[in-house]
This record gives sequence, structure tokens and C-alpha cells, in this order.
Amino acid sequence: MSSNFLYMSLKLLHPLFIYIFPISISNLMKFIRHSVDVYSSEARQLAYRLLEFMARGAGAEPASLRAVFEGQTQGMRVNYYPPCRQQADRVLGLTAHTDACGLTLLRQKNHDVEGLQVKKDGKWFAVKAREGAFIVNVGDVLEIMSNGKFKSVEHRAVIHPTNTANFCGTVPTSLRGYGGWSSARVHERR
Repeated sequence: MSSNFLYMSLKLLHPLFIYIFPISISNLMKFIRHSVDVYSSEARQLAYRLLEFMARGAGAEPASLRAVFEGQTQGMRVNYYPPCRQQADRVLGLTAHTDACGLTLLRQKNHDVEGLQVKKDGKWFAVKAREGAFIVNVGDVLEIMSNGKFKSVEHRAVIHPTNTANFCGTVPTSLRGYGGWSSARVHERR
């Protein structure tokens, strides 16, 4: 059984917003839903393709890893981090964490703001987003399934002093059992 839901909280910037942009809330929601549906569908296909490449790189059948996530719940999250003109270096947008999912596709709207950092060898490094590109994070599930062959990366969001940072992340959030897929099984095949 599959269900779709969209929870969204809209805050109008000013009461005149409705008069300036004469669109009914119903039509606005239809437009947003259509946009989210198209975006998430395309992101899902990209994630499946990446999973196929990862399986091939691990020596498994390309479709084997995709099959573990195919048809499962997909989540989408949009984060907005406003600028902090005073002491931006002392404010975190999102604390350090790893993603609990299999794979995260992260799209940063404003590529010139280095709002994402990854930790490597105990040091934090800014991720330079390329315009029109996705940042791909391996999540905990893939690290566990691959017995550490694919590493879940610790990352955080930081605040910029003068610019906003906007991220849109989409993830295949759950899986259909391991389907026998693991890097141990891959090594047995060799």
C-alpha cells in the first residue's frame, strides 16, 4: 500500500500578498503539488540510476541495489537558512549528523553560498556546490548494507553572514528488506 502526503505551512509575507498575486490558495497548492510531484519523480529516477552505478562499482548486479529501494517511501525536505550578520561563525543552521536513509540528493539553490560542510579526518570542509548539480550523500543504511564500502558522511549546515542558503533534499527513506544485498555477498561472487 502506498500513500502520498504533502504537509506545507505557508506564511504570507504581507496581507497584500493575495492582492498582488491574484491566485487562489487552491490553485497555488495545485501548482506546488504538480511541481513537487515532477521534481520528486525525476529525483527518484536519478537516485535509482546512482544506486545501479554503486552496485556495479561494488561488483554486484546493477539492478540489485536499486531493487532494495524501488517503490519505497521517498521524503523531500526544503531547508532555508537566513543570513546572520552578527557572529555567523557562532551559529549553526543544522548540527553535525549523518543521514539515516540510503542516499540523499541535495540541491543547493544558491551555489555561491558555502552553507554545507562535510567532516573528513576530524576537520570541516566547505562543499562548493556547482550550479545545476546535485550533492549526493551516502546515508547510514547504505553504509551498513555495504559493510562500510560506502561511507555515510558526517555533515552540517552553517549560516552565511550576508546570503541565504536554500537546500532541497530528496531521499529514498525506507527499504524493502536487504534482498540479500550486501558487500559480503558481492565478495562471495568474486
